[in-house]
Amino acid sequence: MGKSVAKNYAYNLAYQILILIVPLITTPYISRVLGVRQVGINSYVNTVVTYFSTFSQLGLNLYGRREIAYVRNDREKATGLFWQLVCIRGVNFTIGMLCYGVLIFSANRYTLYYSIYIIYFIANAVDITWFFQAYEEFRIITIRNFIIKMVNMLGIFVFVHSENDLWVYILMLSISEFVSQAVMWLGIREKIDFQIPSLYGMGALFKGSFIMFLPQVITTIYTLLDKLILGLLSNEVQVGLYSQSEKIIKLTMAVITSMGTVAMPRIANDFANGKMEMVAERLSKNRRFVFCLAVPMISGLFGIAENFTSWFFGSGYEEVSHLMVIISPIILLIALSDLYGMQYLVPTGHMREYTISTVAGAAVNVVLNILLVKKYAAAGVSVATVVSEFAVTSLMWVYSRRYVHLKSDNIYKYVAAGIMMGGIVKMIDRYNPESLVWTFGEVAIGIIIYSVLLLAARDRMMIEILNKVKTFIPWKRRK
Repeated sequence: MGKSVAKNYAYNLAYQILILIVPLITTPYISRVLGVRQVGINSYVNTVVTYFSTFSQLGLNLYGRREIAYVRNDREKATGLFWQLVCIRGVNFTIGMLCYGVLIFSANRYTLYYSIYIIYFIANAVDITWFFQAYEEFRIITIRNFIIKMVNMLGIFVFVHSENDLWVYILMLSISEFVSQAVMWLGIREKIDFQIPSLYGMGALFKGSFIMFLPQVITTIYTLLDKLILGLLSNEVQVGLYSQSEKIIKLTMAVITSMGTVAMPRIANDFANGKMEMVAERLSKNRRFVFCLAVPMISGLFGIAENFTSWFFGSGYEEVSHLMVIISPIILLIALSDLYGMQYLVPTGHMREYTISTVAGAAVNVVLNILLVKKYAAAGVSVATVVSEFAVTSLMWVYSRRYVHLKSDNIYKYVAAGIMMGGIVKMIDRYNPESLVWTFGEVAIGIIIYSVLLLAARDRMMIEILNKVKTFIPWKRRK
């Protein structure tokens, strides 16, 4: 019997809330202790390392998750497939490590930081989170990451004290990532057996992963290219400002995109078993979920951006508030591209359409970055990011609707309620002092206003959420 999607989403959501809360605690400290320039340097170096890691993965995270989901009911097939994928991954990362070593020896700046990130690189090599995601085992992933995140957060406050401690900060992040990935290997015996990987069929797996690798690497290139261009054509301060604004946006949207991580293996399994009506039903419900959460998040950020930035980041980060507002539409855009792409096109094998969409987004992103970064710096890069994500989402929507019909939803309810809520919160924010308490108060007011408006409109999604909440109330359960 399959795992409960709602339960898996709850586990994944709990982890996403954790990775939202931890930076909310550590980022104000890091922003002040390291300073905007050091934050920018780390963001730049991390971007370069991510490029090497992405090329080394060769799409195996996503491909492995989908392929294991197809055969997870057959232990023998899953065993053989797993060890073949691990073998391919080992070869890829060995080549990637050699190339990364060349970078370290040839780099004329940030050599120390690149060297420390070797640990992070190795952590990505031993990552088998994709295997447990294929089995929808999100509980073990959540528990593992909770422990590691707590230890890492404590270490930041204990060992990072000045801008000279950037290397310590990077070392702690890298070690925690390695430990987090390594411990996952302890749980594979329940699912598969040990087996020497067979060379037969490995070529087909390599080809399949490469086909899936193309859109992934293109996506990675254009989502990280902005920081590289800023670092090369502007300065570390602009990189720091942009990376901090983007960080808040990405953390916020993680609550929504976590649904894609949970839904993809289930949809892949339904597709493999010919349950296309179930696939369409899941996608329709997930789309309502995306609009229900993404729209108020965008409006809410518009309302609280200025005061939040002032007390959260401190002096020197004032421009972050404007960048957050510019970038915020990607919360909805990326969530929708995840829905049409990762939840449908990828698990159902429409990789050509998925690749074309990401290539188009990359092209738009590169052109706009080159045109805008010189004059507008971080603001120009922010605009380029939004426009390129719009291009990706639009194409994926056009392609996916050729194959699957999703039920029409009253999306305008979410837009109307979100705009009203955002306007009220913005007015309140103008007259409130800059503090954590007031910001959280404004968030609470926004949630109440938005919920009441949707309940008054008899929105199905909000009613379902309310009914779910009621099940956790003890006296309601006893009735």
